Amino acid sequence: MVNKAKIDEVYGDFGNDFIADLFDTFISEFDDNMLEIENGIKSRDLKKVERKTHSMKTSCGQLYDAEAYRLATELNFLTRNMDETGIDELYAAFKAAANEMNEHLKELKKEYE
Repeated sequence: MVNKAKIDEVYGDFGNDFIADLFDTFISEFDDNMLEIENGIKSRDLKKVERKTHSMKTSCGQLYDAEAYRLATELNFLTRNMDETGIDELYAAFKAAANEMNEHLKELKKEYE
């Protein structure tokens, strides 16, 4: 779950439009990013998964979703080390957390528009 209080604390001085734009960037890129990760998992293209999870890890961290960030970090670490151990289960957990984050951002965005 996105930490709204932290978002307001860190980005509040930039204004609501800035925060809404941050959310919108994540939301608009979400489906493509997740599809690339999923395709990389299926084809076992760990380099592709590593690149995309690195990007998602950064976004999840900047938007203060601790669970999505933690899981993206674990998935990124695993693929960076070319380790497939538990990758399907970890991806499923990350996908669930990231989907929850995306839906939460859609709701929160309304408060900043």
